[in-house]
Amino acid sequence: RQVELFDEGTIAVTIDYAKLREKTQHISDLHAALTCAPMECMACLRCAAHEATLASAEGRARLQDAYGIPASDLRVVTSMTTCVKLVNYEESKVRFAAMRSNVVGRVVSLKGTVTRAAPIKPAVTHMVFVCQTCQERSRCTFKDGKYRPPLVCSTERCRGKKFVHELSNVECADSQRVRIQEIADDGVMSEEGRVPRFMDCELRGALTDSCAPGDVVTMLGVVESDTVDGGGGGALARGRNQALSELYLNAWSCTVSRGKGDSEDASEDDVETTTAPTLSTQDLEFIADFSQQDGEEIVRTLVHSLCPQIFGHDVVKLGLLLCLFGGVRKSVTGCGKVPTRGSLHCLVVGDPGLGKSQMLKAVSNLAPRSIYVCGRTVSAAGLTAAVVRDPGTGAQTFEAGAVVLADRGVCCVDEFDKMPNEHQALLEAMEQQSVSVCKAGLNATLPARTSIIAAANPVQGHYNRGKTVNENLKMSAPLLSRFDLIFILLDTVDEVLDEHLSEHVIAQHSGRHSQARRAQARQNLHAYYNEVDADGRALEDATERAFTQDLRDDAAPYVPLRSRLRVVDEAMEILSHDVMRKYISYAHAYCHPRLTGEAAEILQTFYLELRSRAPADGTPVTARQLESLVRLAEARARLELRTEVTANDAKDAVEVIKASLIDALSDQHGRLRFNRAGGKSTKRSKTKLFIEAMNARTASNDSAYFSIGDLHALADDLNLGIADIDGFIEGLNIAGELLKCGRLYKSASASSAETPGKRRR
Repeated sequence: RQVELFDEGTIAVTIDYAKLREKTQHISDLHAALTCAPMECMACLRCAAHEATLASAEGRARLQDAYGIPASDLRVVTSMTTCVKLVNYEESKVRFAAMRSNVVGRVVSLKGTVTRAAPIKPAVTHMVFVCQTCQERSRCTFKDGKYRPPLVCSTERCRGKKFVHELSNVECADSQRVRIQEIADDGVMSEEGRVPRFMDCELRGALTDSCAPGDVVTMLGVVESDTVDGGGGGALARGRNQALSELYLNAWSCTVSRGKGDSEDASEDDVETTTAPTLSTQDLEFIADFSQQDGEEIVRTLVHSLCPQIFGHDVVKLGLLLCLFGGVRKSVTGCGKVPTRGSLHCLVVGDPGLGKSQMLKAVSNLAPRSIYVCGRTVSAAGLTAAVVRDPGTGAQTFEAGAVVLADRGVCCVDEFDKMPNEHQALLEAMEQQSVSVCKAGLNATLPARTSIIAAANPVQGHYNRGKTVNENLKMSAPLLSRFDLIFILLDTVDEVLDEHLSEHVIAQHSGRHSQARRAQARQNLHAYYNEVDADGRALEDATERAFTQDLRDDAAPYVPLRSRLRVVDEAMEILSHDVMRKYISYAHAYCHPRLTGEAAEILQTFYLELRSRAPADGTPVTARQLESLVRLAEARARLELRTEVTANDAKDAVEVIKASLIDALSDQHGRLRFNRAGGKSTKRSKTKLFIEAMNARTASNDSAYFSIGDLHALADDLNLGIADIDGFIEGLNIAGELLKCGRLYKSASASSAETPGKRRR
């Protein structure tokens, strides 16, 4: 057992039921008593715990040694209340679907996510009433927190019905209501489309304030029922629903299933703490054998097991895997213990029909803890946190949103471009890993240590290489800068590739006789990509032209990352998502890689080279990019369950960043243009030239107003090479360079004050 002082009047004793049952095998009816008469059995356990902890000489000596209580105060300690927390009662585990009327009065254990936690309030447990007729004093007990005064006097000769309660003889206990929601796992995936089940839990005494919204907890207690209130309607409706009851859990213990982060006495090198996952011996043997394979083979197997039905996009899949494994969250003492986030954020942008949503669904199913939302049906409060009114107490309380519920997990957001009004709500959660809420008189900061993995479509349906990522998505630069990786998928026309991909898709729908057809389709695709590599690695050559610093070992032959991720053996084993989920959980619990000097030098060299090439008129390269490199290198080491970040890990992190930068910085002709970094491109010089031409024409014609045809003609005369003139004009109007007056436009810097009605024809 574990004994702890909860407050000056209560001692909490945690009892492991499995160990208790093992040591009390001579008590044959212990399990039967806990099953048939749980309240009476718990009362006996409290008495036994009080006797062993406080009343006996051995218990008092142990308490004195543990907490340093003087011997003179032991008499006071003996009168303290003992609270028993029963844990590890495997026979009581049930699912939310089993919470029916037949479980009332039984001991059950539920595991779920805390979505709502009401404020702590005092609940009256005992009160003394005085009869107005005979002055007889009677003590009443309120078991469920409801006020029930005596109906008649207990004295036989009196039988009075008027009572007055004594305020000096009132006993109270802390009470708190929390709501837990079931966790979607493989067992309930067949029930998709149904509203998630939930259960209200009553916490008393030492259990109050033991969990917060977003925590994954295991509640153990006895199921009780409470009468539903009438719900209004006046005197005629009073008592209408007295026969209708709702279930709630009278909790005996509340176990948080994961660590609460950095401890108060964390040192400079402390990292996150996570509760070890529950793994069988077979799982541990597989993890040990799999981690002994070649590092390249491990990465290749994990990449192709992520979403096997989508062929290609290997670097994108590797980036998603790195986000699942994540970096290491650190707390530095010298900086006031401000934690450095270890979560990686990834954005996948591209044309429709390229498998973005399927890869996002695979990531959501693969993560040990994940929340999947769609941008069309989510609000800012649904993403972060909402303030709701508790139906039982009427008090305002917090209800956790998606990023809070996905704390220490992954939040997958599909259709990210369809929620422009909610983008600002993610700024704090993505960088500070928390959500601050100040509504309805409540002010709190909720943990949101989650990885944001989003998928978005361009505004006009297809990605325009002539525009920047900001312009294609109409997304703010501060939000884009918080993504560690931005991948762009393009639907390019290639007759040979389209034929092979169509064979692969048809083979996926050919039924049980399609194994040979699938193998042939994949073989054709591999042959096509190998032929492309043999003709000339255009992407790798472009990378070398963009980043001249050679970060590889000259003695070893260089193999591009895309080529290393391709499958060589058609019979390569594809891991199930259940196995991969356990592998990721093990990596999070036991692998906290440290950055070596050699790896740090490689990352620093690449960062300095990248920063030196960043133009002054583009979005600057800051330390945020260097931190992204460190997190990617740590995640790459976690893929192989290593405790040190090697030079090869750093090189692979650089290659992933290079692939992401090439996607974001290349124009419609495939040329890399660094002044497009984060989104301003060479369009700034074109904008300046266009506005100067408008001002010059305004001065020569004495007219400041232009029609849309005049602007098209002006752009053609200047030979700016802009494919979408209307989009260019709209962008200038949004930026404030052009002012729209009805159907006419005017330069914001024009000196003429002529009105549209006086425009010369």
